[in-house]
Amino acid sequence: MIASKAQVSCDMMSLTINNQGNTYIQLHHPGYRLINPNSENVIAWKITDTHGNVISQYALVDNAFCAFHHGTPKADTMNVSSLLTNDSAKVACLIEDQIYWAPGMGTAGLWTLLHNNVGVNVYKTLGINVLQPIILPADLRVTGYYDMTGRQVHSLQPNQIYIEVYNNGARRKILKRL
Repeated sequence: MIASKAQVSCDMMSLTINNQGNTYIQLHHPGYRLINPNSENVIAWKITDTHGNVISQYALVDNAFCAFHHGTPKADTMNVSSLLTNDSAKVACLIEDQIYWAPGMGTAGLWTLLHNNVGVNVYKTLGINVLQPIILPADLRVTGYYDMTGRQVHSLQPNQIYIEVYNNGARRKILKRL
């Protein structure tokens, strides 16, 4: 197990949600304030509907909040994935949960977290500790790209962080620019 410099372990963190109407949600990852240095915290957010369609997806640096508008029907559920990485603290805290409409809460109901799941430190799983600068020889080529949760991706989206894997096994983190 890799020793983490994090001040609070991932399994002590869960997301919080703030509703501002039926179609606007703000999520908060507590690790932003609990893992130092704060300026090196990168949080990759992905919110999808039950069919896997992306509702909102982006990576934030030095910010704990994910706010988005949506048109999700109240009978449906949204899936949330939030991955906070901090290379200095040697932590990659993944929290996954679902958002559902809870009728009767508040005046008419509100969106809330279904499971209140805690985080898991996936630092070793992501292999962040082996990401190093690469000298590019002529025979070196990219063999794949992976998102911050370790899933292979085939098309890169702007302003997202990915892990680039080379044919010699080397890896590095990249930020896909516009």
